Amino acid sequence: MSGYRKIQEIRQNISGLTVSQRITFLFDAYGHTLKRETGKNIDESYGKLLGLAQEHMTDVDCFLDAVALAGDTDIFDKRAQQVSLLILHAAKGLENFPLFLSPAAKTI
Repeated sequence: MSGYRKIQEIRQNISGLTVSQRITFLFDAYGHTLKRETGKNIDESYGKLLGLAQEHMTDVDCFLDAVALAGDTDIFDKRAQQVSLLILHAAKGLENFPLFLSPAAKTI
């Protein structure tokens, strides 16, 4: 089957599904191939993707933006019982001046 036909088949299979259902479908169908080709365990990445997908149930564009902009510090796990510290280091022009960043979240 050609690549174009395969993509069309996938599009038909996932149309009407939520973002998390699409990810689950793709992982179930092709996750074993990714594991074999990369030699990496992708289960943790799959879990993070599902977490982001559940925040953006039907809005694929918002989900893709979140994935593109997300980092490990953006994924919050309430059960972790730990503090994440983000350090701003050597920002251009601020090397010699103190920089204070106040929390922007209402819950902090």
